[in-house]
Amino acid sequence: DRGSVLSLDGVDDYVNLGNDVSLDLSDDGQATVAAWVKMAVSKNHNSIVTKGEWKDAYSLLIKGDAGDVLWTGNDTSVFSAEPVPLGIWTHVAVVIDGNLTTFYINGQVSGSAGQDRGGSIDNPGTGVCIGREQYSGSMPAGRWFFNGLIDDVRIFNAALCPRQIIQIMNNRPDG
Repeated sequence: DRGSVLSLDGVDDYVNLGNDVSLDLSDDGQATVAAWVKMAVSKNHNSIVTKGEWKDAYSLLIKGDAGDVLWTGNDTSVFSAEPVPLGIWTHVAVVIDGNLTTFYINGQVSGSAGQDRGGSIDNPGTGVCIGREQYSGSMPAGRWFFNGLIDDVRIFNAALCPRQIIQIMNNRPDG
């Protein structure tokens, strides 16, 4: 039992975290975004957390048309090596350190550590959303709505190390 979780329908459900200055991570150029997800349906794009568009500031999405791998980027798309399984609670994380990106699935590095995402974290002036991407061409509705459950979303203004990823994965709200 996970307690209270976000149940998103993949059509129009999302949570808007706003655009507080604390969510602008462009100054230090470091971010870690982590969450527990249980994907209900594989689709081309399932957005977990985005600030602006997938390539703007920081984002963590599941890209179904590439095999349900984790996805982010700036000028360059980067992906995890392993897929996020369907219908199973999975801890996912992305660590961004300048241009470099490392993905984690269930606390383990997935793919090459330090993949070049083609640019550091931008500040697009848009807010952060859980469960949708904020492509300007599709606003105000947004696009790529997540279909499934999301819990324990965490956003850090630092590039966490592997030990810290395991620590936050194990420190679940339900104990």
